[in-house]
Amino acid sequence: MTMDLNRKAAARRSRSYSLLARFFLEPVDRPLLQELACALAAALDEGRGGSDEYFALQAATATALDLPDELKELQNEFAFLREGLVPDAAGADHVGVELRMLSLLCSGELEAWRSGDEREVRAVLRQEMRFLDDYVTPWLPALRTRVAELTAHPFCIALVAVTAQACRRDRDDIDIFMQDAVTVTPWRAFRGTARSGAARHAPDESLRAVY
Repeated sequence: MTMDLNRKAAARRSRSYSLLARFFLEPVDRPLLQELACALAAALDEGRGGSDEYFALQAATATALDLPDELKELQNEFAFLREGLVPDAAGADHVGVELRMLSLLCSGELEAWRSGDEREVRAVLRQEMRFLDDYVTPWLPALRTRVAELTAHPFCIALVAVTAQACRRDRDDIDIFMQDAVTVTPWRAFRGTARSGAARHAPDESLRAVY
């Protein structure tokens, strides 16, 4: 049963990172917002999320879906946001690209769980941990600051807050997970209160000059 829970958690985290990445890399439209609304509702129904950030994003998503003018404003805001975050949207250090990489790593974790190879599971989790440490979590505060400088739109602010929260909780869960027997401890899947997401490694300025 635990193995099945861990497989489902890896698949869910892969989908979540993929969905979040699309907002930083693709035009925002109604189908994308509807997909996010369904994902948020499922997370809250399953007991995940539940933070002020999740509720704020859920409310902002519903407003954008219900009001055509709000959707148009959001589309304009995200077009501006993508330009303001990085000159080259295909750059390896773009937050959307990094979120897609996390999605791929979680897909690899899913395959490791399916194989039943504990060593492979731990190897993939170490990859996730290093990627979060070196390329994602050290930059979350700067990302939130930069987005706040570029826009005051509640959806943009809430989306970045939820993205940061998911990455921090994921990293903290890996810490807990790696300390226990992989086949015994089920993944918390972004549940509970995360420990401090303070940078574990000083960021290399050459990687994030845009921020």
